[in-house]
Amino acid sequence: MKNKVFLYHCFHLVIALLLALLLTVMYYKTNIGNIDPYEQFIYGDTINQSYSKLTDYRFLPIFFSLFVFFFIMLDKFKAIQGCVNKYSNVQGIQQSTRRDEIVNFIFDLFLVVIASYLSSKVLFSIIGGEYFSVFNRNVFIISIIVISLLLKQRALLTSQLFFAFSPLVYLNESYIFNGNTIHFPPSDELSYFIYFSSLITLVISINNVIKNNGKINFSFLVFVCVALIGEGSRVYDLDEYHIGELFTNFHQGITLNQSYYSEYISTKGFMHTFTGFLNYFFYDGGYTTIGLSSKLTAFIISMLLLGVLSFYYSNIVVLILLFLGLPLYGHYAPILIGICILTSKRVMNNSYNFLVISFIFTFAYFIYYNAFSVAFGLAIFPVLIYQLKEIFIHKYRPKKLHLILLVIFIFIFIFSFDYIVASLSYILSNSSSNLFYWGNPGSLKKLLVSNFWVLIPIALSFLIYTKYLVVNRDNILWVCFFVIFPFTILSYLEGRADGGFNRALSFSDFCVPMLFAFINSRSTELNKFSKLVFSMIFIMLFFFTSNTAFKKTSNIDDFYHIFSVKHIGNNHVLIDKGEVPNLGDGFIEKRRYQDLINEYSLIRKLSNDETFLIIDEYVTQSARYSIFDKLIPTLSHSILNVSSLKSQSNELIKVEKSNVKIIRVSNGVKRYHLFFNYLEALKFKLILFKGRDYLVAPELLSKIENELDFIIKSSFEQQYSTNNFGLLPIKWGNALNNQLPNLKYIRVDEMFSHSNSISTSNYINGNDPWFAYDVKNHLEPLNVDLINLNFSINKGTTCDSQLFWDDGNGFSEDKSMLFKIANGDNVIPVHMNFSWRDSGVILKFRIDIDSCNKKEVYLNKIGAYKYNFQN
Repeated sequence: MKNKVFLYHCFHLVIALLLALLLTVMYYKTNIGNIDPYEQFIYGDTINQSYSKLTDYRFLPIFFSLFVFFFIMLDKFKAIQGCVNKYSNVQGIQQSTRRDEIVNFIFDLFLVVIASYLSSKVLFSIIGGEYFSVFNRNVFIISIIVISLLLKQRALLTSQLFFAFSPLVYLNESYIFNGNTIHFPPSDELSYFIYFSSLITLVISINNVIKNNGKINFSFLVFVCVALIGEGSRVYDLDEYHIGELFTNFHQGITLNQSYYSEYISTKGFMHTFTGFLNYFFYDGGYTTIGLSSKLTAFIISMLLLGVLSFYYSNIVVLILLFLGLPLYGHYAPILIGICILTSKRVMNNSYNFLVISFIFTFAYFIYYNAFSVAFGLAIFPVLIYQLKEIFIHKYRPKKLHLILLVIFIFIFIFSFDYIVASLSYILSNSSSNLFYWGNPGSLKKLLVSNFWVLIPIALSFLIYTKYLVVNRDNILWVCFFVIFPFTILSYLEGRADGGFNRALSFSDFCVPMLFAFINSRSTELNKFSKLVFSMIFIMLFFFTSNTAFKKTSNIDDFYHIFSVKHIGNNHVLIDKGEVPNLGDGFIEKRRYQDLINEYSLIRKLSNDETFLIIDEYVTQSARYSIFDKLIPTLSHSILNVSSLKSQSNELIKVEKSNVKIIRVSNGVKRYHLFFNYLEALKFKLILFKGRDYLVAPELLSKIENELDFIIKSSFEQQYSTNNFGLLPIKWGNALNNQLPNLKYIRVDEMFSHSNSISTSNYINGNDPWFAYDVKNHLEPLNVDLINLNFSINKGTTCDSQLFWDDGNGFSEDKSMLFKIANGDNVIPVHMNFSWRDSGVILKFRIDIDSCNKKEVYLNKIGAYKYNFQN
């Protein structure tokens, strides 16, 4: 009867989810085109798009509220209980699924054959199946099957033993290039490590066979991890920004011994440094092998993860977790390890054990990946307070080991105090800004698949309402984690409500296996039937909507193709190691290789204490700093993420101290207003070299003019002048109040002169409408960076506008800028327009208003600002 009632609740759950989703999607489609207020302002990739982040942020609360309402209504009125009673009989289903001994034997035999075949294929893929005839390989497979069946109940576990050798594929690096087989032999250090890993896997697997421990052997879990991770290759990765994060961190901080860039260690800890260390220790330290090193990092973490999870879950549950996409690498990977350890009886039931272990794990996680460790620490903080209360109430006394560990922890904390404070300061200062900066507008599908974390409050609400959630210390920790962690992460890095950014999707993927781990933990006290039904609901939702899960699962089937000899296309070249300092051994596309050679021919003219700066349009090729063996001149990994004026000012202070002599420029400079002013003030020469624009210091230009073939272009400010600002004035207008501390106000003493096609009540009723104003205090263009036009327009209305100015020669198209306006402040960065900078004293303004016919438009005030920074 209890199972039947639980089944009723599950039906209500599914129907409530569907109804809530339907209504919320209707709301989304109706409101997604609105323009947001400042609280949802996004600078950067959505700068000229009309896209409502506010609608994105409201989507989930509305969805969850509707779900709760529909579920309670359905459950209260028992809407489908009659249908369930008529068409289902839980006891009958349970009885009909019981298999007799013959069926069990046939099923086990089938699994033995499959496991024997797969494990033998793994072995042959490592040692080279081409050296053995088909007959010999079949004999070997049959031998494994026979030996396994002789062990009867242990047959299935025995047939999986050869999976223990799957890590050996990391030693097999062969490529076919131009008809030749090229093999890169592994280093001795890598060989020893992989052999040791396989030996440990084999020992644990044999122990599972001896103990007859379940149906899934540890070796098979290792095989699945290796297959899901996949093998890297020595092919140059074209994503020089994200892969560059892995590569440059170790090189800049350890090899070149410069201070780690501000956002790096402060938020990402030493995870990337560890990958760089493996790259230098096991490989040659070049860029082409960083992909191999990242796979090796994932393998090491996955082995640790499997070792811990095997103590808390059955191997079949661990296997399902792997197929659901449990992170094997990255910032989420340690979390389930920590929760398992903290919810173990020896830790949870002893307050001092909990304090010591939570401090040790959180700090170790902090070193690994700072920002996520802070989120994890906040999530378990309520349980920590509870344990402290237990100590004071019951007057528990610590053991000597507890005291020793706490003293050691205090010393470590004092030693790392500056590092901890700097990290926390950076994390807290960015927790309210990154949420709005990183988001990319995406589709409704992306919004849904990147927000599966909402299943967590739904599942918790369901278990609490149906009284299936037992109140105990373990569940309190799980609930605290599920309630606190998503919001701390969403407010810091993962709050990408549209899902266009990969981090939102990875957070969504992470939540589903964590929810499955909770449902199947020992603390939930659900019976097997309830766990099965409840798990299947969310697993089906996940697999039907998440492409990531399918891709990961398909890697298992592609295992032998992944680790077979790779064919390198004719559009690649085998790298000549000596031409570029830290490129490494491997292959690279011909076009990218030529691009590197071209750029390095310029960069190599710099002396040892000089460096260069890259300002790309969006994703920066920041790996080139370390590939060319040069110091990164910015505080951040690149200037991609510095949107605020204060951030740009801090970056420029570092740039000025870095002895930058070459700057690669692009339209990306239009994103960074202070950088634009700085570059103009440098008086560097703008040249065109091998298809790219560079600003070069005059003293360096005189040295290379007879050595390199380049073209000297017109001035930088003329070449990169902006004439059409699109939606930027509206968004900067919304941001004005927040940026006022960084701006110096300049009074504009304007006096209305006359207008055209605009009535006395400011009603636009004709063609070519405009306002004209005389400027009585005569503005100096070089003293003005921003012009603010404050309008009164119906909310939600945007108009096309054009600003003209007269410096004594009359109004003209050459001295004008295009942009869009809306109600309130509209801030135009006029300093980025060459004609403005080149003009004389401003005597008059004219503001044209288009596409707002039959609308009431009132210009309240004209203001001006200058950036309040000394660079």
